[in-house]
Amino acid sequence: ECLECEYCYDLSDLKDTIPKLIRLERFKIDTRLDLNLGENLTRLSSIQSLRIKARNLAHVTSLTQLKALQHLLLHVPFLKSLPDFAKREYLRDLILTVLTLINTIPNLGSLKCLRYLHFENTPNINHFPLGIENLVNLEYLWFHQYGVNTYHFDSKGIKGINELKKLKSLILEGMPIKRLDLDFKKLQVLYEMTIQLEKLESLSINNFTELHCLYLSQCSNLSKMSLDIDRLTNLQVLLIEAPKLFFEISFQNLKQLKRITFRNIHQIKRFPNTLAEISSLRDFTINSAKQL
Repeated sequence: ECLECEYCYDLSDLKDTIPKLIRLERFKIDTRLDLNLGENLTRLSSIQSLRIKARNLAHVTSLTQLKALQHLLLHVPFLKSLPDFAKREYLRDLILTVLTLINTIPNLGSLKCLRYLHFENTPNINHFPLGIENLVNLEYLWFHQYGVNTYHFDSKGIKGINELKKLKSLILEGMPIKRLDLDFKKLQVLYEMTIQLEKLESLSINNFTELHCLYLSQCSNLSKMSLDIDRLTNLQVLLIEAPKLFFEISFQNLKQLKRITFRNIHQIKRFPNTLAEISSLRDFTINSAKQL
């Protein structure tokens, strides 16, 4: 049922062996050798979990035939194109990492069962994934170093996040976005949000009262923010790192706060006395606050 090939030095027999494993459900391979599976993957009609880490693999078109696939991880630096995910209706986890040659993502809107979507070190993708708003069961959406090398990044699709009613965790790191406007009125279970966008200049997020953890990190160009943090009555962890940003927090309603971290908050001169009323506070850290 399970086959794992890690740090392989000889894959000469693998291409002929795979077609015989008709009951294989989980397949994991990690190699730096040339990997040419051809159309043999199509024979794995029972495969549910596929994790491929391969340095020299150019095409994975055969993945479109794996109808039972639920978990897919691709870590392939020289992959030239992604397969069409339109027929992967049972896919629950999609992890795409170190895809340095990929510049477009196929529409993901048909992945109704998708629960976990993770992009990491995909620097040349020139647009936000289309069809995000149709991922009705998505719970975790993570972006790390996504599109950072592109000059004309199309971020229109990012507003699709507003429709993800089951989303619990949102991480936006290393994306070439200057303006971010979101309305989380429909996101009633969002627990954690991380925004780490160096080029971000303006941030506006409305209707997100259920957050427990909020991280605004490495936002070195953020100077304008419409974000009523005082309304986050369930907030437990708060981190802000934005040297150009001036903000005011009364802390009057933040009775659940346990940890506060401020870094490079050069525009803040003082904190309100209500900060002392937070009995739940366990950790309060300030680094590089020139005006205090």
